[in-house]
Amino acid sequence: MIHSVRSTKSPGVRRCLVARYGLVLGLLVLAVPVAAQEMVIAVPLERTVFVWDHPLDPAAAAADGITWVFQCTGLAAPIRVPASELQRHEVPVSRVVGSPGQYTCDLRAENAFGVSDASNAVTFRAGYPPAPAVNLRLVVQ
Repeated sequence: MIHSVRSTKSPGVRRCLVARYGLVLGLLVLAVPVAAQEMVIAVPLERTVFVWDHPLDPAAAAADGITWVFQCTGLAAPIRVPASELQRHEVPVSRVVGSPGQYTCDLRAENAFGVSDASNAVTFRAGYPPAPAVNLRLVVQ
């Protein structure tokens, strides 16, 4: 059942109130989905590398006996990469996460005396399906 309500305000005041409350409601509706979205980068598994900065150059890190430890969601165990195997502070993503999926990874430095705090984490989707074919048609030949 719909009830009709008469307003004692003038039409100009009613329009102003509707516009003001409509604007506020519209902003609230727009703000909720934007705040709930998570940014995930899709990367080709074979052509992407983890790259990081460190106070020691790769040769000094190797001399210090550093091992880089990648900890990623979805992996059974951390992946250890000895600094002595690297020319630069970079490791192919495929060496750390060998299969497609969504991951959040951080990096730590480890030596004989302990493990560093974690780096910032990166979230990404490794590997993704190809784009669909378009404009499928039949041609009589």
